[in-house]
Amino acid sequence: FFSSRRRHTRSLCDWSSDVCSSDLLKTLLCLGMINLLVLTTPLPALLQGLTQLKIPPLLVAILAAMHRYSGVLIGEFAAMRRAALARNLMARRQGRRRVIGHMMGALFLRSYDRGDRIYQAMVARGYQGTLRGSSSLPLTWLDGLALGTMAGWLAIGQLIQYCWLG
Repeated sequence: FFSSRRRHTRSLCDWSSDVCSSDLLKTLLCLGMINLLVLTTPLPALLQGLTQLKIPPLLVAILAAMHRYSGVLIGEFAAMRRAALARNLMARRQGRRRVIGHMMGALFLRSYDRGDRIYQAMVARGYQGTLRGSSSLPLTWLDGLALGTMAGWLAIGQLIQYCWLG
């Protein structure tokens, strides 16, 4: 009854090196394509594409805010670290963890307060929880080239899996 179905499932004990290498190769190809997409696409176009792919608007807004304010948080932490170094609080190895813990707590409270102020300012300016932008993005020849490259990488991956891994 279960024999034909059980043959296609993987358990932890019957993973072999060819299965693991196949999964590793596919994972690396996917990560490479995602890296290529993120490095070559401007952030507004990427967010608009996520919106067109029906990703929830709240998640897209969170990604946009995270990208916009990550530099601000890194700058705040660097300033707090410089202040701790100037006060010689980081000199002893035993106290370093405690100082960094207090810095992280203070950074959390500062960022929470700043985020609330930023949100109130955005609401005052008419923010309704979604990003504004065009309804659709036009396709260009570069999009066709990227699609062809992705199809080529997919074909190479399937060929490697078929020929090399059997």
